[in-house]
Amino acid sequence: MRTQKGWLFDLYPSRDGMVLWLKTEQGCLRLVALYWASFYLAGSDTALKACASSLLRQRLPITTEWTERRELLSNRVIPVLKVSTSRLDRFSALVQLAYRFNPELTFYNCDILLPQRYLYETGLFPLAQCELTYDESLRLTAIQLLDSPWAVNYPIPPLRFLQLRMEHEANPSHARTTRLIASVDDREFVFEAEGAELLRSLNSLLQKYDPDVILSRYGDSYIFPRLRRLADTCGIPLALNRDGAAGMTSKQARSFFTYGRLVYQAGAQILHGRWHLDVASSFVVKETGLDGLMELARVTKLPVQRCARTSPGTGVSSMQCDVAFQDGYLIPWRKRLPEDFKTGSELLLTDKGGLVFQPRIGLYEQVCELDFSSMFPSIMVKYNISQETVGCACCPENRVPEIGYHICTKRRGLVPRTLEPVLERRRVYKRLMRQAVTADERELYNKRQSALKWLGLVSFGYQGYRNARFGRLEGHETVTAYARETLLAAKEIAEAQGYALIHAIVDSMWLKKAGATREDYDRLAADISRQTGLSMAIEGMYHWIAFLPSRVSPKAPVPNRYFGCFVDGTLKVRGLEVRRSDTPGCVRSAQAAMLKTLSQARTYDECTARVPELLDELRAHVDALRSGGVPLVELAISRHLSRDPVVYKTDTILSEAAKDLASRGVHLSAGETIQLVIVDSHANDHVSKAKAYGFYDGSLGYDVEKYTELTLKAAESVLWFLGYDYARLKALISGECND
Repeated sequence: MRTQKGWLFDLYPSRDGMVLWLKTEQGCLRLVALYWASFYLAGSDTALKACASSLLRQRLPITTEWTERRELLSNRVIPVLKVSTSRLDRFSALVQLAYRFNPELTFYNCDILLPQRYLYETGLFPLAQCELTYDESLRLTAIQLLDSPWAVNYPIPPLRFLQLRMEHEANPSHARTTRLIASVDDREFVFEAEGAELLRSLNSLLQKYDPDVILSRYGDSYIFPRLRRLADTCGIPLALNRDGAAGMTSKQARSFFTYGRLVYQAGAQILHGRWHLDVASSFVVKETGLDGLMELARVTKLPVQRCARTSPGTGVSSMQCDVAFQDGYLIPWRKRLPEDFKTGSELLLTDKGGLVFQPRIGLYEQVCELDFSSMFPSIMVKYNISQETVGCACCPENRVPEIGYHICTKRRGLVPRTLEPVLERRRVYKRLMRQAVTADERELYNKRQSALKWLGLVSFGYQGYRNARFGRLEGHETVTAYARETLLAAKEIAEAQGYALIHAIVDSMWLKKAGATREDYDRLAADISRQTGLSMAIEGMYHWIAFLPSRVSPKAPVPNRYFGCFVDGTLKVRGLEVRRSDTPGCVRSAQAAMLKTLSQARTYDECTARVPELLDELRAHVDALRSGGVPLVELAISRHLSRDPVVYKTDTILSEAAKDLASRGVHLSAGETIQLVIVDSHANDHVSKAKAYGFYDGSLGYDVEKYTELTLKAAESVLWFLGYDYARLKALISGECND
């Protein structure tokens, strides 16, 4: 027997068992563990016996066992049939076989991905430090865990990276074919050749450097599928995997409707023994970086490549499954808990959402913003809100404010037990951020706490998501009821101490009081925390903050359209063009430059004094547009396809850009995002209205007036409170008036 210490780097099922890759200081070690995966069936004895008999006739290693397990909602122990197999590659087929035999049976623990189940059962987790014992045939015989998923200052393994991208910065699926570029150890390799020579060169590079991680841009949607097609055509195997026998796992792209929006999800290309992370499509990587991704993988027990390609909600679901698994609860296959029936008046009472006090339009000096820390998950933890605790049969006296639901006080819910360590861990990271000596340490802790913040945010949304395994709409409504009550209490506490409320939304308040210091606001936050039982702290002290009106109705305030300058000179911006993903670079840079100039002002009078400088900056950006010299990359506008391109009947800039791509053989799906350049927004000839950015050579120029209009509207957002609306700015830039 041999032993080896290292980090659990990757795991996946195979015909022979669960494959584990251990990352060591010297390299990687591939081991195989014998693993029997199980699912449970509930139903009548006759139906279960008939199903067991049918399954045992299959030519597979299968065992069946009569046992008992606890059901979550009722908390009762029920008799079930346990079905197990060591052929992990046939597990899903076995579940489907049982379902086809008798779909009336109740299925449990059958749709959890096998790597996650293995981690739940063994206590391991991605990137866990451990010591593995194995025999001469590399069969795993023993596991010693040397780590905890809740460790804070954990070491990460030494990783070698290789980066792959196409030469053009646009989405290569929507652009002309360009050269493939690989980067490793500060060296860049440009693959000029195509076909077999490209494959041989790439394989040689992979063999020489043996990277642990392949970071790509558009690797899932373009680079890897293209390389795989090329390999099939040339008959040359790709060396992207470390495990040559495992192949590459692919998932098809799909469009789906969620939260009132059509979403396109790119396909996935997952490696074995090596990570492939597409930084262009991974929400987690874009929001929190690799440090945040590894943090999420450790606490959610999602393998790193899967964690990178799913929402934080999938991570929350995995954590809840883990808690249920450790407690011995059965995990249902399909959610069978519909929303309780409500009358119209009951719906009006319960389905209110968060509390919002509309802001007072204008600019205010010396304002403080107070925020409840992780308000919604904290409410779930404090008030024990979970699927099985809301509407319990034993505690009708423990009523929820306003809506009248009741919550169990005798049984700790699965959801709060899942979230409690997450909230505590985030508090620790935020404390370490404040104590950090170096900028690198602060950045590391910030990325990790940001990753955990997303877990808390989606945990609330999952309460109301109809397909969430442990969600319940009544739980969602209970959280918002407590949130409304808490924010109202905080407002009343503040006003009782002489503070004026400028704006409040769900979990944040903007307050003003003449002569109040930071220490005064700290004392107020402490009072609110003590009286509400939820932690509130200062988000920031502002030199000034401007709340803007609606573009449609100048007298109507907008809760999430504001910007302000903190006392440290940094800006907080919400609802402006610089924050929107569909804003072209030239417009974003113009607004960002103006905001940066304003950030140097400390009072309203100083903001007013900066107006000539702001107008000069605006003129410079408009002059650059009118000169015709703005690079195409700065003109590219991202737009979302809300339907299949062939369905569009009106000739808009979006539909014409989509048609431009379609005419070049690009297949587009509903929900995709495309990039376009506006050529002539008023053209009657749809061919010259807009062009797909990835194929456009700039020969037709661009619509100077349209981009100028977008720039002026962005400038209006910054200058409105100083007396400059769009009409005045347009006249000023056109030379029709002087300032």
